[in-house]
Order: sequence, then C-alpha cells, then structure tokens
Amino acid sequence: MNILENYNISLKNIKEKKTFDFNLTNDFFSAVESAEISIGNIDVILTVTKKALFFEFLFHLKGNVQIACDRCLELMSLPIKVDKTFTVKLGEEYCDEGDDIIIASNQSEEINIAWLLYEMIALEIPIQHKHSDGECEKAMSDILQNCLVDANNALKKENKETTDPRWDKLKNILDNN
Repeated sequence: MNILENYNISLKNIKEKKTFDFNLTNDFFSAVESAEISIGNIDVILTVTKKALFFEFLFHLKGNVQIACDRCLELMSLPIKVDKTFTVKLGEEYCDEGDDIIIASNQSEEINIAWLLYEMIALEIPIQHKHSDGECEKAMSDILQNCLVDANNALKKENKETTDPRWDKLKNILDNN
C-alpha cells in the first residue's frame, strides 16, 4: 500500500463535520519525493465541514522540518505553523477558480490531500534558509571566511594592477599640490 493513500479524504462519508488527525514524518516526505525536505515532524488537524454546495477544508499544521542551511549545509530546524482554509467543490475535472478553491470531479468520492499538505509546508520555507549568526557549523564558517578574505585580497590586487595610467598621472598632480 502506498503511504500517500493514507491522505485520502472520503467526501461521501461526511454528513456535517468531521475532523482528521495526521502526523507527517520522514516517511511522508520520502513518499512525496521531496528534494528539499526529507526530515520532519508535523501534526495536522483537518476539519471538513459540508456546506450546501461545497466542502470547507480547514487545515491546522504545526511542527518542524529539517532543511540544509544555505551557508554551512548543516541541517537546521525550521518551525512550521499553517492555518489555511480551502473550498472543495464538485464539478468538472479542471476549472481555474482561484488559489483557495479546489475542484474535485463529480465522480470522485474522495480527494487526496498529500500534495496539498506538502505545498503548504513548502510555502512556509523562506527562500533563504540559514542559521542565525554564530550558529553555523564552525569548520564551514572558517572556510567561508577564508574564501571571502582571499577573494577580497585578489580583488584589491586586481584593481591595483589594472589601473589606467592616465589616472595615475592625474593622481600624481594631486599628490604634488
């Protein structure tokens, strides 16, 4: 059995309101084949409310994921907290009604929310993810610092060697005054 099948929500069994609890662990992130997130522990509470013409999906996600720091490449813990509501309508297979509206096929008796959960988590990860100052792995920080110093020294040397001789003559005029 595919682990992602655990995230199927049966719409026909919901009479008024139903609550689902999930715990997203490393197995979940591995099953969705996430390149960025492979370690995590997130608790999910989903409340599905049946309305007259649609279903309201209220998600509450809270936990942590481990991602690589952009500076030192060591894993860092990133807290995740999401409260999001989606409207699920039954209709045509494809219909672009907006970001918070999901159209499920009329023939569909269930909807799989695994990819939706992953996307909500991925959107909480900042573009740049790095440790706070001083928390990066010491050896990598030292290597980066040495590279920056070497690059700055090389840039200064290159700037000295590639000056235009006409400017040098002008600088001499200023020095003589």
